[in-house]
Formats: sequence, C-alpha cells, structure tokens
Amino acid sequence: MLRIVFFISTISFLFVSCDGYDDVTIKDAYISLLNDSLLKEHKKGSAWTHSPDQIARHFYPPVPNETNPKYTIDSKSNYNSVVTIDHGGPYDDEVLGERHILYLKLKDEHWTIVDIKHQIKRRL
Repeated sequence: MLRIVFFISTISFLFVSCDGYDDVTIKDAYISLLNDSLLKEHKKGSAWTHSPDQIARHFYPPVPNETNPKYTIDSKSNYNSVVTIDHGGPYDDEVLGERHILYLKLKDEHWTIVDIKHQIKRRL
C-alpha cells in the first residue's frame, strides 16, 4: 500500500511541475541595450521599429530546429502593448520551451521596451 501511495504522489508531483515556467532574471542593462538598438534603427527609418509585433519578431526570431514560435499581442491602450513569444519544443534534455514577455510603451513617437520577462519550461 505504501508503494502505491508513493507512486501516485510522485506522478502527481511530476504532472504539476512539468506545466510550469520558471522565471529568469533579465538585467536592466540588457533592456537598455535593446532600447538603444531600437531607437537607433527607428531614427534610420527601419520599418520593424513601428510595430510591437515586429519588434518582438526582430529581437526574438524563431530558434533553429524549432516549430514556429507563437507571438501574441495584448494592446492595453493605444500607447501600451504586451507581446508574448512562446518558443515551444524541446531544446535539450532539460529545457522544454521558453517564453519572453515584452512590455512596450509608445513614447515620443517611438516604441520603448519598458520591461521583459523571461521564463523557461524545464523537464524534471
């Protein structure tokens, strides 16, 4: 009986754990670097800098050997946008997928990245 309880507990733990994403810290210096690049390209007239979706696709393109990433846009207002990029499929023995969430704001007629969340889905 004890073995059955242990087995069911282990399976339950694995089911709950496999669905979740773990947060990865993004440094402010990285966000500043992306914003510098974004502003520089905006001043040059690069078309990809005019759309939150295209900004996300530029900075987070598909990864080799991956199924197409899913880009989801949630516009909070005319001036704010949240873009979620889900990269699915196993990368290696440990990582099952990644998620990047970009928080953008339209400021002085160009988009600025306010924050980025990075999450990794790990295999146990």
